[in-house]
Amino acid sequence: YQSRTAVFNLICAIQMDIKRSVSGYTLVEVMVSVAVAGILMSIALPSMVDFVRGSKLTALNGQITADLQFARNEAIKRNSTVLVCPSVGCSNPQGVWANGWYVCVDANDDGKCDDSTSVNPNPLRSRGQIEVGLTLVGPTAAVSYRPNGSQGFGGGATNTLTVSGTWSGAPRYVYTMYRTGVLSLAKS
Repeated sequence: YQSRTAVFNLICAIQMDIKRSVSGYTLVEVMVSVAVAGILMSIALPSMVDFVRGSKLTALNGQITADLQFARNEAIKRNSTVLVCPSVGCSNPQGVWANGWYVCVDANDDGKCDDSTSVNPNPLRSRGQIEVGLTLVGPTAAVSYRPNGSQGFGGGATNTLTVSGTWSGAPRYVYTMYRTGVLSLAKS
């Protein structure tokens, strides 16, 4: 009987030792894991910052392209002049595009957004201030699309909008709106 008790006690002691040895991590293991995680983050963080910047720049380009194409299409559809102008107002010749912009109807061709009515709400689209770290520079006057889809008042001129980032090595995009109403984009 004593030998059975001794064997039982020995088995219990071995099981307790096994349980203690696999119940957690050592301080050295935790320190190594933290060091590896830190190294991986220091490698990934610059790439993540570039990814976020590029995404913001791509989103701004998408908004501008969509709004310029929308303005031209609306001018043709409504058989009326449609403006894309800085949000300070189409009547302000010193408008700053970085503060946002409007797409609005100008049925009376006075170079200003018409008043909003229940039938014709104005502006058709409104964009807010652009993200920090991006620049948007455009003409001081509104970009106007005529009912035939051409761009400009009385034959008008070619207009450009320039989008870029403020960080080193940021790409620069130049939108050119030709008199014919054609929109082109060049990356430099």
